[in-house]
Amino acid sequence: MSAVRRKIVKERGSEPNELEESVAQALFDLEATNAELKSDLRDLYISGAEEVDVSASRKALLIRVPFRLLKPFHKIQQRLVRELEKKFSGKDVVLVGVRRILPPARHARQSARPRSRTLTAVHDAWLGDLVYPTEISGKRIRYRVDGSKVLKVILDPVDRANIEYKVESFAGVYKKLTGQDVAFEFAPSEKADQADCENFSSGSVDFSGGNLTFSTHPQGGAAWGSYIPGRHTDSNFGQLTITTSGLYSDSEQVYAAGFLEGYLTAQEIRDNWHNMHTYFVEVMNASVQEPMRWIEKQDSWLRGECSQQASRPAADTAEARFWSATCLAVRQFDGLKHGYWAANGGPGPGKYGPMSDWDFLFLESNADLYDIIDWMDPSQRPSWSEGASSDPHEDEAGQKGMGRRHRRDSLATTGKCSALIKLAPDLSEIYFGHSTWDTYTAMLRIYKHYNFNLTELRPAADRMSFSSYPGELFSDDDFYLLSSGLVMLQTTNKIFNDELFELLSPSTVLSWQRIRAANWLASSGEEWAAHLARHNSGTYNNQYMVVDLARFKAGQVLMPGLLVVVEQIPGLVESADETDILAGGHWASYKVPFFPRVTHWLSYETSPRAKIFRRDQANVHSVRSMAGLMRSNNWQHDPLSEGHPLCAVCGRGDLIPDGPLSRGCYDTKVTSASHARKMVAFAVNGPTEGHDLPPFDWREFKGQGLPHAGMPQRFQHRFEAMAVGSMQELEERCLHATAAM
Repeated sequence: MSAVRRKIVKERGSEPNELEESVAQALFDLEATNAELKSDLRDLYISGAEEVDVSASRKALLIRVPFRLLKPFHKIQQRLVRELEKKFSGKDVVLVGVRRILPPARHARQSARPRSRTLTAVHDAWLGDLVYPTEISGKRIRYRVDGSKVLKVILDPVDRANIEYKVESFAGVYKKLTGQDVAFEFAPSEKADQADCENFSSGSVDFSGGNLTFSTHPQGGAAWGSYIPGRHTDSNFGQLTITTSGLYSDSEQVYAAGFLEGYLTAQEIRDNWHNMHTYFVEVMNASVQEPMRWIEKQDSWLRGECSQQASRPAADTAEARFWSATCLAVRQFDGLKHGYWAANGGPGPGKYGPMSDWDFLFLESNADLYDIIDWMDPSQRPSWSEGASSDPHEDEAGQKGMGRRHRRDSLATTGKCSALIKLAPDLSEIYFGHSTWDTYTAMLRIYKHYNFNLTELRPAADRMSFSSYPGELFSDDDFYLLSSGLVMLQTTNKIFNDELFELLSPSTVLSWQRIRAANWLASSGEEWAAHLARHNSGTYNNQYMVVDLARFKAGQVLMPGLLVVVEQIPGLVESADETDILAGGHWASYKVPFFPRVTHWLSYETSPRAKIFRRDQANVHSVRSMAGLMRSNNWQHDPLSEGHPLCAVCGRGDLIPDGPLSRGCYDTKVTSASHARKMVAFAVNGPTEGHDLPPFDWREFKGQGLPHAGMPQRFQHRFEAMAVGSMQELEERCLHATAAM
């Protein structure tokens, strides 16, 4: 303990408290074990530490260091803070120097106090300490309506990606130190704005002579919007915003929305089609012709039903509204095709490449296609027997050979996602996290924001924000924030009972179509489940988690119906209110099976991910700590990972030493109830870097080769806010820049 105590020296020889001793212990451990920090930490110590409540759901760890040691601490501050935030999970670590404020001289004979000891100088110095190494480029005093003052601090945008998540903690700590309010903002970056505007596109579409035409004018018409591709963002998620006008019919609005999306994202649509089609045909070695004939039959049947729906008298029944919403989704899909063709110069080779009706159907329905291929081609179904006994415990006797590894890899790569819903212990907040697992060839992403003004359908949710892909009008992951107050997450389950495939029929509604209808219409989890169950295709079978934020009041007992869980297989959709389980602290989802034999296999083989969730969910106290858990992968050191890079919350198949796979976890989206009500989430695209894992790089990947048109070679990206507001700000800056030219 004496060695640890030298890392904290308090004024007047005071004894450190428990928190201060734990910080001192962390510094001592880093000095002993971290080669990068060892020599720099040898002569450093702190003067104190305290926890600061920034908000009901956010805490900061304020560490005070002696003023004379501030400069050597600054030398290693970024690396040190990163390591300390790992040890003190859920807390933002900030360092400030110990400074004393001296009162002004009361008598002429008293020496004048140094300028650095005045109240203003010390407060300014603390501001600099808090945001170091970011430079403060300006300060202003703003007055609120009630007459109170707030200090507005303008920060250099160069470090925005590194510190933006901490500005709330900076403000809370400054309030603790000074009793004064402060608001942090980032100055516009001229260089960044120029780069963004060069890659930012906006426009509108309107009907002329019965046809839609595109205009670069950013507003007006039937639909308008803006887009920036993922290759030009910090997160590698593109962002797309589309708004429609209520002066047009519902059918015209959704068609225009689809057209504008197809026009603005044409390059990415073609790239995504190339990547996914090549993956299905050349990598999966799947024959898609017969499955696609099934999809074409379904499309023909559905359009026939929509024609009949249009000829019927308007009705306000749940079934009629379901069909109205479903047919609007199909109409938007038609707009998407025609928008692409307009940008490309037709369905042929054109500017971007040929895309037929068949190609668009393939891209939009590829999630449903997996199950149809499994049904028609048994060789594509997961195998559980490669050199292994049917008894999963046989490996426990020492035969941990190919059989177990094969089954583990199959299970890790057939299920599509990890999801976690975490309730704060004091009931003040709900945190949501979702990480997608699939082939790395699918890493071409767009986060979409739709704002419809449908006057005939009168949907419960006219606005929706969701992670998605080029050429797809639904999430596919799924991760949705809806203006109805619903948050929907999903994880995928494979079908292991082959007899269920016999229930598949093209005279049904595909998953993506039913999801879009349910998202528009439902105002509760129960309603959402009822709509999903209509005309179940039995394809793309998932577990859906629907949280109704209207039934969540911070600090109050959870209301029934807050969390409704829905599960689909061919021939059956079941749902239940699982709020009582969430009240226990969390709900985790990672491929929940339906059948006893498979249940045994899954509970055995996926236990690492389940155990990691159970162990680490208690450390989620903020959106940031949720992001940390959902990106976590410490497979080389975490005993629960069993020495396998796929046995983690965010697995990396490309790191398997004896047979790398180009599959695994490749994105994360996080939000909270308070953010979701504002339709805001935070997302990053690409395989995780976990605990010091190497970034994924297509050039260095030695395993299975995959097409990756439109993607960066190296994935090393940061979380970024997914919000309509940020796109609107960028659009305004670009318009001002254009006007000034």
